[in-house]
Amino acid sequence: MDIEEIRQFLIKANRNGYGNETTKQIDEPDSSHTITYSEGDWQFHDNFFGGEPFGGREVISLNKRPVWMMVYYGVASEISISKQIYSFLKKALVNFTDDKPYRGPTELKEGDWKYQNDVVGEFTNFSGIESITLRGNEVYQAKYQGGLIDKS
Repeated sequence: MDIEEIRQFLIKANRNGYGNETTKQIDEPDSSHTITYSEGDWQFHDNFFGGEPFGGREVISLNKRPVWMMVYYGVASEISISKQIYSFLKKALVNFTDDKPYRGPTELKEGDWKYQNDVVGEFTNFSGIESITLRGNEVYQAKYQGGLIDKS
């Protein structure tokens, strides 16, 4: 299994996925939402339950065999401004670094908003906590972890 190939596909999925015409979003019967992105033998599948709080998982498969995944769970503590929180979160998520293409950068500031991402581990086995503060007060936090799966 080539770890760099998996990382490069995740980078493409994150850059081309959300909001791109090649992305498909499906509203599932169980009230979850699924976003998919494919390229050749590679597939990206993100299934999540929205609302407050929210949670989900991302899976990368090669030839229909899962090889990498990440799970996440988070909550916006200020429901009255959740649209602004998630708008800022989307900005952070598209500014990920290629060495750690899960979630956002270490830090992103814009006016009174600040996104912070503390991650430990490497692409093959990692965990982290991301948070958003507004004027120094935390208004959002999510935890996540992931890495390679089914290496046999």
